[in-house]
Amino acid sequence: MPACSLLKTREIRFGRIAAIMIATLLGVSACALPDFESTGGEENLWRSENYFIRIAPQDKVRGKAPKSNQQPVNIARDRIRGALKLVFIKATPKADAVPLFSDYGMDILGRYLQEGLAKAGPAQDVTFAISTTRKIMFGLEEQKVVTGRVFFVDNQLNIIFGSLDRDAPMFGGDAELAQKEKAELRLNPYVPGLRSLSLRQKATLTTKKNSGVFRPAGSTRPDWLVFSAQALTPRSAVAAPANKNSPSGSNSDYQQLRGELEKLKQELRRQQGQPAGRAPAPQPLPQAQPLPPGTTESMVQRLGVLDRLYQNGLIGQQEYMAKRNQILQGY
Repeated sequence: MPACSLLKTREIRFGRIAAIMIATLLGVSACALPDFESTGGEENLWRSENYFIRIAPQDKVRGKAPKSNQQPVNIARDRIRGALKLVFIKATPKADAVPLFSDYGMDILGRYLQEGLAKAGPAQDVTFAISTTRKIMFGLEEQKVVTGRVFFVDNQLNIIFGSLDRDAPMFGGDAELAQKEKAELRLNPYVPGLRSLSLRQKATLTTKKNSGVFRPAGSTRPDWLVFSAQALTPRSAVAAPANKNSPSGSNSDYQQLRGELEKLKQELRRQQGQPAGRAPAPQPLPQAQPLPPGTTESMVQRLGVLDRLYQNGLIGQQEYMAKRNQILQGY
């Protein structure tokens, strides 16, 4: 074999080995690593230098389209901002939790996520890449990149994060690779989250207990958060979690508790002579009608369910007190 051909062959082999080593260090299997590239059909909602918020096609999972989203959907921007205020980040396990998004970032995301979700179809997501700053020593700040993929499905807002406080190009990232349309995702800080895999992150996400933020059902992915109706609520500034709190383990617990609440509501409606399929129209409470003898055990069970829902933050204090009074009055 000619010397030049032998040299090229060795270079190719070395390049492959180096790529596999990089993937291993980043915690991503090289054989399962998809290439990230612009697939067309994207619509920019906002752009500033390398940062963006856009409508994009759903990413595929093992070559197949994922479950269709419940979109278009209109979610008020103050509700979106309220949910984003619940998300904190810890640079290391012992570090203090700080808000993931700046006030400016939440304003931008609130406005354009509302617009994007209202325009996106069932086969589209809203992706974003925004900058944020983190304080370092001597009062200095450094710029970081946060990216994500947003969609609404199963009556809940989902955010899959890609980059969590990755270095922006001017602060150590590779600007040349970041600018390439087909840059590999492990080298590109602007790649949004993906349904098919999770990149290993140095930083970790955390939320306050009983905040209504969960992981998807049957998953322990730390980069995928699900926001219930409780989380999608306008709110003022949120204090950082005092303890180590990650988003509640699985959404299945949330679904189970919501199911118990629905059963409780249906039982109350049946005893009030109202259809179980829809919520009753606002009206004065009827006079209490005691339940037949032998239902004390059922009442205790229903109160227990109600307490669990309240303690897990799935219903507010006003709804809790109203339902509790109804049960105690024999409804």
